[in-house]
Amino acid sequence: MRWTGLVWAICIAWPVAVSAHPFHISVAEAEWNADAQCLEVSLKLQPTDLERALARLAGKRIRVEEEQADPWIEKYLQANFRCTEEQGRPAAESQGQSAQFSKVKLVGKEIGVAWMWVYFEVRWSPDKRPQTLVDTILLEVNEAQINTVVLRSGPQRRALKFTARQWWHAMDWEWLTRQDTVDISAKGEQ
Repeated sequence: MRWTGLVWAICIAWPVAVSAHPFHISVAEAEWNADAQCLEVSLKLQPTDLERALARLAGKRIRVEEEQADPWIEKYLQANFRCTEEQGRPAAESQGQSAQFSKVKLVGKEIGVAWMWVYFEVRWSPDKRPQTLVDTILLEVNEAQINTVVLRSGPQRRALKFTARQWWHAMDWEWLTRQDTVDISAKGEQ
């Protein structure tokens, strides 16, 4: 009888305990657009987490569904998702400089109940080549934040994991920009 009570207590408490321990992730898919000369990014994250980060940046509450949030979102992305010229871990004192190397342009957003998508482009001077990708999205508001960036090059993909300890990764520029994909629409036409 005592064990039955314990089992019931665990069954009742388990969902509460699990829901009390939220997970914090973002997932981005990025692909080089050779025609536009930019990295096109689709970022999926929780809107409440982004609102917390924007509030810290702006010093006031920002609601992501409002149009006035767009400049704040773009500013936040500029500071937290960028490419640098430096190889390896970017120095802390160069964060302002590396933020100048690449520029973010917000393209749009879609907001759902639990998740939102943010679409943006990352550009840099055509005569430069990025060496490192930095993703510190939401690391300042969630200690256990895990960000994943899936880089696409044609049909191939590479996944990079970013955390508070590993917030940068080397970029393989040749792999990202290669043009060896097969155009199936042109196959068979002579």
